[in-house]
Amino acid sequence: MSSPDTEFSSNAHASQNRFPLTEFEVPSRHPDLSFPDGNVVVLTGHQYFVVHQGLLFRHSSVLKEMSDDLSSIDTQYLEGRPVLQLPQTPDDMYYFLRVLYGLASYNDTLHFPVTSALLRLSTLYKVESIRADVLQRLLLSWPLTLSQWEAREKSVTNVDGVYAPRPVLPHPIVIIELAREVDAPELLPAAFYDLSRYLPSQLAAGYTDPHTAVTIYLSAADLFKVFRGKEQAARCFSTFIVKELEGRSVSEFCLNRHEIHPSRKRRCQIAFEAVTYSLIQDINGLVLNRNSDPLFAVADSLHMQTRGDVPAMHVQDFEVLDVDMWEDSREASQDEGAELHEGSEPSEDSEPEEEEASRENTIKLLEDMVVDFLEQLSDALPSADNPKPKKADNKKVIMQLADRRKPVKADGSMGTRNIIFPQKARPDSARPLAQLLRVVDLMHEALTDDMPTTKRFN
Repeated sequence: MSSPDTEFSSNAHASQNRFPLTEFEVPSRHPDLSFPDGNVVVLTGHQYFVVHQGLLFRHSSVLKEMSDDLSSIDTQYLEGRPVLQLPQTPDDMYYFLRVLYGLASYNDTLHFPVTSALLRLSTLYKVESIRADVLQRLLLSWPLTLSQWEAREKSVTNVDGVYAPRPVLPHPIVIIELAREVDAPELLPAAFYDLSRYLPSQLAAGYTDPHTAVTIYLSAADLFKVFRGKEQAARCFSTFIVKELEGRSVSEFCLNRHEIHPSRKRRCQIAFEAVTYSLIQDINGLVLNRNSDPLFAVADSLHMQTRGDVPAMHVQDFEVLDVDMWEDSREASQDEGAELHEGSEPSEDSEPEEEEASRENTIKLLEDMVVDFLEQLSDALPSADNPKPKKADNKKVIMQLADRRKPVKADGSMGTRNIIFPQKARPDSARPLAQLLRVVDLMHEALTDDMPTTKRFN
């Protein structure tokens, strides 16, 4: 074993059977965390801590295994104590040791640089008690349940309703990187949803730390997950609008249900149309810094009524009517939150059989539509048997589409409209047909190649 005389603080040359020191810079003792009766030195960077082996080894089996090297002949000494050299920064090790010694208060560990350092070191050195406590605190800001998410969003919203999470919360890209590093998948769903509210250009640009100027980028796999989540969110939100707002049946408790005057009888319908229009335009999202946030939009569909945002209806008119809307909004939010949670880590086996069957049926319907168009076009063109058809023989291409603007028929089927080509009265009659085929092509590509396509929440 090396003699206590061979210390880092000495300028004497080590003997030939000692570990040689080259280009050595004398480290400094940490002013706050060094104990006179400590029996081991933890060296990190240019600072060292004089601490107790027993406490370190009791909490960490990894550090205990590393202590076996302290008995080797090449052990270095500092202040007469064996040196355990670790790769962390002095600040990170300081946070870690303070918690091990029970010297850190709760408020000391709330700052994210401290929290992330504790999570990394407790994971690396297998201190499960610290890791579990830090993860529990992080889950308050990156929760797994919708109710906790709503509480989190409320905590970073000011009295005017404006959403301002930074710098209170770290950037979601940082959380995703941390979760990957320490194997904490429970942090990923909320981080991915938070990130899905960013523009694609922001996602591709990554996050640049303002203090270190280091830019963190998402991996290609994680970037694809975000785009897929954006598509799922847009799909859920569109479904909510169609099911709960467009063509919504009048509640049996509606106060205007039995009004004789048409204008008053339609007040509820007008109100829901105003809600739908506001949601599609994302007006409140832009004003309150909550754009591209489907969970907020679903909840806001109720809140804008009770806030009086809808001029066609007053608060008292919703005293009974909003019960139905509230339940539907909550269910939609729960369903959307659950789908995003499941979709944050999609696997090949996670897609339900029903969804796959629906996908294949939709692909077939799109292909049948194109085949029908080609057959009609082929029949309408001149042929060898009839190179110059008479005007009476001229055929037209007719594509029949569902029309939501028309009322549902008595048998439950939807109203329809036709796209006809050619039309003499409209020289540009090919344009609607070209637009339809372009949309069909995009839908087919999205379904066959599993590529997200959306016009909302980009």
